[in-house]
Amino acid sequence: MIESITVKSVASFDEHTGIKLDELKKVNFIYGSNGSGKTTISNFLADENNSLFNKCVLQWKGYLPLKRLVYNKMFREKNFRKRRN
Repeated sequence: MIESITVKSVASFDEHTGIKLDELKKVNFIYGSNGSGKTTISNFLADENNSLFNKCVLQWKGYLPLKRLVYNKMFREKNFRKRRN
């Protein structure tokens, strides 16, 4: 289970304070207004090793990472985009 998510120095999150989400549960919903960073957080969860997220941290309970499912725009375009012949 994810214990906390820290996002810094990417998109709308600044380098010094960023954001930290903690006290997470087994299932979490992230919502907010446009431009608040929801997609950035979900992209980090989907691909934490992307160099865009060098200053971001995903803390796992017991340090045991689990498979996570992120259904966002990137997932939809990658898996359900109509292919042209």
